[in-house]
Amino acid sequence: MIAVGIFLALIWLAVTFISFGLPVTVCSVINTVTFGAFSSAIAAMHNGFYYEIPNKNMPTAIFLVLFTIAFFIYLAVVARIGKSPANVKSFGIIMLFSILFRLILLPSVAIHESDFYRYLWDGKSFKNGINPFKYAPVEVNSARAETNHEIKQLKGLRDKNPLYFERINHRGVPTIYPPVAQAVFAASSIIKEDSIFALKNIFVFFDILALVLIVLLLSHFKLNPSLAIVYGWSPLVLKEIANSGHYDSITIFLVLLSLYFLVKNKALTGSISLAAAGLAKFYPMLLLPFFIKRIKIRHLVVFALGIIGMYMPFLIWGHTGFHKVFAGLGIYSEKWAYNESLFIVVQSALDASHLQAGSDFFLSKVVTGLIFIGILFILARRKCGDPLLLIKNVLFTLVALFLLNPVGEPWYFCWAIPFLCFFPYRSLLLLSWLLIFSYLSFAHDFGVMRAGNFEIPVLNAIQYVPFFLFFIWEFVIRKRNALDYVK
Repeated sequence: MIAVGIFLALIWLAVTFISFGLPVTVCSVINTVTFGAFSSAIAAMHNGFYYEIPNKNMPTAIFLVLFTIAFFIYLAVVARIGKSPANVKSFGIIMLFSILFRLILLPSVAIHESDFYRYLWDGKSFKNGINPFKYAPVEVNSARAETNHEIKQLKGLRDKNPLYFERINHRGVPTIYPPVAQAVFAASSIIKEDSIFALKNIFVFFDILALVLIVLLLSHFKLNPSLAIVYGWSPLVLKEIANSGHYDSITIFLVLLSLYFLVKNKALTGSISLAAAGLAKFYPMLLLPFFIKRIKIRHLVVFALGIIGMYMPFLIWGHTGFHKVFAGLGIYSEKWAYNESLFIVVQSALDASHLQAGSDFFLSKVVTGLIFIGILFILARRKCGDPLLLIKNVLFTLVALFLLNPVGEPWYFCWAIPFLCFFPYRSLLLLSWLLIFSYLSFAHDFGVMRAGNFEIPVLNAIQYVPFFLFFIWEFVIRKRNALDYVK
């Protein structure tokens, strides 16, 4: 186990070095050793993943190779741990390397990612006394800066670091990130303004706390705590949080905390934790039906008051109002689509049917939304005599949400990975590898596959078709139960 951990650490170290770009001499040596077979890919290793490098010139192919090697080693170790009895030494090694992998990736340049520039902007706006929901970043460039004190102040913040400001995605859209996320961004700015490293440190800290909660939950259910390796060593989790700096680790931690309190019969703190999770990202609110059976009306009131109480200051602050606070979320919900799974199938089917009942995108959201509500209703209605079934229901809810969502960002699937520690279905683990190939879209347009009027993007098919084939084999043909993978 130690040897495997060291080898994986070297892979993640290689990813970190490549993210910065390797010296030309090193690239030349590698090219010579490989007899020039991969000269263009190796030459790209010199460029790194810096923001200013064109996506097509980044060493994406090399990263995908390293990620794939790491994934299949990880998969083999997960299979071995699943069939092994609990072992204190193995558990210690797993936890040690889980932390080490994160520390290795922490200083690395984010691979095809820039969301954190918005986090930094929101954080320093908040820290400097300006409601982050009130203005879209592009408004800083307007003529109103001469008459509006707050915009003038924001202009000063922009001018302190114009490079980071220019790197903010969708500057015309107000922030979509809820209050708890905003509080974390502000805390990062207080620690050190405009510091990606400080921000990532906070996210990794919560990532490790999430891992600790997984161990506590595994112990509660008398399962092998070493199964925490499914999350702790997950290549997708490592890439998306420690490398790319997504704040989803905070939400994951709060969701796990709410479930931990719930299974410990601490309904009040569980309700508060779930509300906090929903105030970091919105998806945890969809888990409320699983709580309703286990909590009392007063706990639901606490949940609702927590949501309202955290939003109220932002609604009042600077006379921002409801419309401005939720403007960014409205635009995101109305227009965003990327790397879709089942959603693109529904949308293509509606498009091929030539329905004239309105926007295919809107109708697709209605159809997939109704399907998700149906799945959620069925899962919420299931009798949970075994408390572990609660964890399984949450897993299937989050997987269904991901597959039906019009936005299939790879890090969204990280929401489900903690629950694979309890139910390590192989098809779902496979999906955590396949999703990384979505990053090929930054370098190349793969076009679409057509069958008459029905069309699916090729890159979406590359990711999701193998997953669904294996999913059908695992769940329908072999009728695998998660217990088949766990001793």
